[in-house]
Parts: sequence; C-alpha cells; structure tokens
Amino acid sequence: MKIGTSNTMYAPELPMGEGMARIRAAGFDCVDLNLYIFSTPGQPMAEPGWRAWVESVGEATRNAGLEMGQVHALFNKLTTPDLAYQGPEE
Repeated sequence: MKIGTSNTMYAPELPMGEGMARIRAAGFDCVDLNLYIFSTPGQPMAEPGWRAWVESVGEATRNAGLEMGQVHALFNKLTTPDLAYQGPEE
C-alpha cells in the first residue's frame, strides 16, 4: 500500500520541485495532482506551453522519488465564475 497526499493540501505555494521534495521528506510515497487549480486563467494549464509544464511536473515528481497516484480532471470547464454547473462540453 502506498500513502499519498494532494499537492494542493501540502505546500501548494512552493515551486513544484520543492513542494514534491517536501512531500517525499514528510514520508509520502505518492502524490495526487490537482490540475484544476493549475487550469484557471493565468495558470500553467491554461497557457500554450501546458504540455511542457506537465512534463516538468512529472520530472519533479520522479526527482523527488514519488509516484503520481492520480490526477484530478479539469472540471473547471463545467463551471462558471460563480461555480454554477454548466454541463460537459461537447
């Protein structure tokens, strides 16, 4: 069994590499990546270079000795700024 935490619950304000290293130092084996917080306007997943950012997250995770346990979906596309559900995009 692996023990993990969410990157948004532990050190979300740190650069990704440092945050992942701290998660590992705290004794966790894996991390759950919440892409939602990184997909809002102005964040890496909302920018043209998002694929390179995803690769850098994978590298930071591996360098810290962690595994990626799961990745949360980009569900912000289903909500408006007031968080009202809009339904899935086609």
